[in-house]
Amino acid sequence: MSKNIHHQKGESKQSRGYGQPAFKTYTFWGKIYAVCFLLGGWLTYLEMGLYENTLIPLYIPLLMWVGCGLLATPFLYKFVNEKVITDKHSLFVIVLVQLVTNMCFFGGIVTYVFMFINFTFCKPETVIKTSTIIGYNFNRRSPGSYVGRRAGYADVVIDGMDKQLFFTSGTIIEKCKSVQVTMSKGEFGFYVIKEKIWLQ
Repeated sequence: MSKNIHHQKGESKQSRGYGQPAFKTYTFWGKIYAVCFLLGGWLTYLEMGLYENTLIPLYIPLLMWVGCGLLATPFLYKFVNEKVITDKHSLFVIVLVQLVTNMCFFGGIVTYVFMFINFTFCKPETVIKTSTIIGYNFNRRSPGSYVGRRAGYADVVIDGMDKQLFFTSGTIIEKCKSVQVTMSKGEFGFYVIKEKIWLQ
């Protein structure tokens, strides 16, 4: 009788599926979606580096980044809801996750490609302009350490546009009164800063 009881207990454990996952938390498409988010974040980071040396209003790349995510979300909503986010969540969480991921991925790709083409394919003619330094800020790290690395940024106005130009730790920004920039017009008409000379 004890053997029968033992056998029944073993069957009950196997039938209940102990030690096996009740559902797959991460689906194949969920992993792909996560990779897309990381790829978009990386491209967005690269795009920010191009923006630093491009005379372009901030709202243009920002609208492109946000707009692409907003446009892609309605088309991908059903697919993501069925194939990616398999767990039950509120509508707010589902839409929020999709918006953030789509902005990073689609917005990151479109914005980076736009900025990269404008930055890379510049006209051969150059323009040299000198702007007065309005103010400057240092990074939290000591500006005297890590010579050659970014130490902070200076506020200037170039062609009526407010711009923050970064300087390295080898620059004694306190003694500089202006900056001379050499620029070339990019493929889409936005000037690209090719060289900066800090003037005392």
